[in-house]
Amino acid sequence: SRSWYERGVTHIDNIANTRIKAIKIIQRNNDTNVQYNVLELAEIEMFTLADPTVNIAPLSATCYSFPITPQSVFSYYQGDENGTVSVLTDQDLMTTTSNGNANDYQYCSREPCYDVCVLDDALELDRVVIYPRQSSWRFYRSAHVRIQ
Repeated sequence: SRSWYERGVTHIDNIANTRIKAIKIIQRNNDTNVQYNVLELAEIEMFTLADPTVNIAPLSATCYSFPITPQSVFSYYQGDENGTVSVLTDQDLMTTTSNGNANDYQYCSREPCYDVCVLDDALELDRVVIYPRQSSWRFYRSAHVRIQ
């Protein structure tokens, strides 16, 4: 159950007794035109059951944004040539990762863009907190994600 609520922040808890190696964040469909939207996230935090006070993501997780998007297609893409993005774990809510192309409705419209964060070791997590983009009119889109 959720012990707290903060508008626009996805908070997943009560996942103990399961060792987690990777978390996948997928942009959900736009309900009005059945297409996927641009995926924009500010931060992911991960807290272990062993020490639920420390965010382990900055030191223990590597995050990727897929599909790898050429800058010529979407200039705001934050990933490198391998899709690695560092802004999801930089502990700065004003930096964001973006993927998709709002001007090219074929790109990430039939299949969603997604971010994956891989932990160095499989761990029992107490909770995962995902922050959407903190500014812009796209805030509401980024708050609608699916976690696997």
